[in-house]
Amino acid sequence: GPFAGLSARVIRRLNAEWYQSFQLYKRGLFNLYRFDRDWQAEGKESKREFEARVLDGFYKIISGEDSPTIAIVANRSAIIAILLNIARRAYGYPDGFYGYVRVDLGSVSVIESESRDQWRIRAVNLTVRRTSRGAGWKLSEDTVHKQD
Repeated sequence: GPFAGLSARVIRRLNAEWYQSFQLYKRGLFNLYRFDRDWQAEGKESKREFEARVLDGFYKIISGEDSPTIAIVANRSAIIAILLNIARRAYGYPDGFYGYVRVDLGSVSVIESESRDQWRIRAVNLTVRRTSRGAGWKLSEDTVHKQD
């Protein structure tokens, strides 16, 4: 966004209205698509354009795979775009809304294919932990947000 890399204090001083809107977004109460006009005014990619680009890449990756497991490493914004797309298709998440999804740095989210084009979110924001003997890694179940 237009204030990437700046501290909250600096952003609040530069644009208090934008800062307040972003704080509401982080609490799930502001639609991130509403920021598009600010980003486009600066010649940057809109959230919808970004989302389309991410999803194009995601569906290219998964369409050619018959493997039961595919690992995709992506930045937080790309992961959120993928999760929201699946939530729209599988759970009725609103098309015109881009809400906040907590995805911690280094966390793992798990999606599962039910058919060729039907996906489900199985977990979001898992923590990777070293095993007790230090011989490997495991996903921590205490941070799982599973679907019932």
